Amino acid sequence: ERRMEYTAIGDVVNVAARLEAIARPMQILVSAETRAAAADGFDFGEVGERVLAGRQDPIRLFEVRS
Repeated sequence: ERRMEYTAIGDVVNVAARLEAIARPMQILVSAETRAAAADGFDFGEVGERVLAGRQDPIRLFEVRS
């Protein structure tokens, strides 16, 4: 009775799932929007542009460096 379930839907969730699917083990990929939002909180390396499944336009990808 006290348990609730939630589902996240939308384009942002789809992009995140696609990035997770193409990332190598121990790699974190983010979009340009996420990189901008994180500002100087992390070190990023540009990966380039990639067309993700379900999208027509490529998105610019960055890798979070440790």
